[in-house]
Amino acid sequence: MATREFEPTDRPAKRRDQAGDEERGDTLIELLVTLAIIGILAVGLLLGFASSISGSVTHRTVAANDVALRTVVEDVYAEVQQQSNPLYSPCATSYTSPVGWNAPSGYMASVAVVGYWLSPSATDFSTTPPSGCPGTVPAVPQKLQVTVTEPQGGTEIAYAVVNGQVTAGGLSVTSLTPSSVDPGTSSFVLEVLGTGFTPATTGSFAASTGIVFTGTTLSTSAAPTSGYSPGNPWSYVSDTEMIATIDVPANRPDGSALSGPVPLTVTNPGGAQASGLLTITSGPTITSISPSPVEPGSTGVGLTILGANFNEGAVVTIASGSGVTLRGSTWNSSTSITATVDVDASAPLGTVDVTVTNPDTLSASYPIAVAVPPPTITSISGGSDHGDGGPTCVVTLSGSSDHAHISPRDHGGGHNSQCTVTGTNFVVGTYGATVALSTGSTGNACVPDVLIAAQSATSMTLTISQPSCGPIQGPDGGMSYYNLTVTNAGGSATLANAIGVTSSDG
Repeated sequence: MATREFEPTDRPAKRRDQAGDEERGDTLIELLVTLAIIGILAVGLLLGFASSISGSVTHRTVAANDVALRTVVEDVYAEVQQQSNPLYSPCATSYTSPVGWNAPSGYMASVAVVGYWLSPSATDFSTTPPSGCPGTVPAVPQKLQVTVTEPQGGTEIAYAVVNGQVTAGGLSVTSLTPSSVDPGTSSFVLEVLGTGFTPATTGSFAASTGIVFTGTTLSTSAAPTSGYSPGNPWSYVSDTEMIATIDVPANRPDGSALSGPVPLTVTNPGGAQASGLLTITSGPTITSISPSPVEPGSTGVGLTILGANFNEGAVVTIASGSGVTLRGSTWNSSTSITATVDVDASAPLGTVDVTVTNPDTLSASYPIAVAVPPPTITSISGGSDHGDGGPTCVVTLSGSSDHAHISPRDHGGGHNSQCTVTGTNFVVGTYGATVALSTGSTGNACVPDVLIAAQSATSMTLTISQPSCGPIQGPDGGMSYYNLTVTNAGGSATLANAIGVTSSDG
C-alpha cells in the first residue's frame, strides 16, 4: 500500500506561522504609537511649565513696572512743584531733573509737558504753550506725561497735573482750601497756601468768570486761621498763607454757566505770578419737600426731599428754635433724601428752612411751612329736624333768663343744654378753634352768646345763652336762624342756619 501525503494538512500549519508574524507586527506599531503619544504629552507638559514660568515672570515684570512708574511720578511731582526750588517753567515742553529721577536700576524716565491751562474760560488743556513763550509769561497749570522705559524696552505712561509756579522770588500756589465752591455763593472764604507771599501780594480771577473779591466782614473765628483780617477781601497771613473772601456768581457775565476749574492768579510786586485752580462745582439743589405744611403736634412725619446733586453722606439739618425736630435722614439717591421729623405742639406758625449739606460742605436750603389746616364742619346736633330744611339744633331761651334751654324741634324730648358740632381741625397742637354766631336767613340783629363747653380735634359742645341785647325774638315771635362759624389759625368754616332760637317767657 502506498503512503499518501496530504497537502492540506501541511498548509494550515504554514498559515498559522504567518499569522504569528502579523500579530508581532501589530504589537510593534501599537508600541510606536504609544511612545508617540507619550512624547506629545511630555512636550505639552513642558510647554505648560514654560507658560507658567513665563506668566510668573510677566506678572513680576508688570508689578515692577508699576512700582517704578509710581515712584517716578511722585518724584516728578515733588521736583517740579514741591521742592524749595521747583523746576516749574511756564514755557517748558519737558523736564529733566539735574539729579535724575529716582527710578529703579535698569529703568529710564522722561517727562513731557503735554497740556497747558491757558485761560479761565478753557474747558481742557491745550497742547500749545502760553502766548509769549519763550519769555516772561504768566504761570499756568500744566499736564505732565511721565514715561518710564523698562529694561526690556517696554514703556509705561502716567499723567500728573501741577499748579503754575515761578521760581522768581519763590512765589508759588500749592493748594486752595476748599478746592471747590458752588456757583451763586457769596462771601466765600478761601485759604490759599504756597510760598513767597508778601503783604503786597494780590490775587485775581479773570473778568470773564465774574468772580470778585468782597469786603464782607466775617468774624475772626469764621476764618480758617487766626491771622484773618475781618473786612479785608484779600489778607496776608504769612509768606505761606493768604485768605481771600470772594463772591461766586451763578453765571458768567455773558450769561453762560460758570463751572469747571478757574485759575486764581497771585502776583507779587515786580510781576512774579503763580496760580492755582478753584473748581466751580454744582452743589445740591432742592426742588421740593413734601408734605408741606406740617401741623403743630404731629410726630413721626416723613419728609421726602427731592432735588439734584445729593452726594452720599449728605446731612439734613433743620433750623434750631423752629419747633421742628429732626429724628433722622436717609440718602436714597442723588435726587432723593427722606427724613423724619417731630413738630412741637406749640411750634411757631410760619416757614422753617430744611438744609441739605454734602460732604464737600456745599449746601442748599428749602422752606417747609408749619401751619394749621382750616377747619371743616360736618354736622351739628342737639335737636331734631322736621324735614323742612331748618336747623338741627333748636334752642329755646327764656325771656328773663340768661341761660339756654335746648330742646328738640317737636319739644317732645324735654330740655337739652348742649349742641354738639363735629368736624375736623378744631384743635391742632395748642392752637384751638373759636366759634361765633351771625344772623341767618330769619334772624335779627341781636345774636345769642355762644361758649365752648368742651372741645377736641373733631368735636365741640356749645352752650347758647341770651345776649345782653335780648331777649331774642324771631319774626312774629317765631324762630330766629343763626349761622355758625368755626375759625382757627388756618382759616374758617361756616354752616348756614345751623342753630334755631325761640323765645319763652318761662
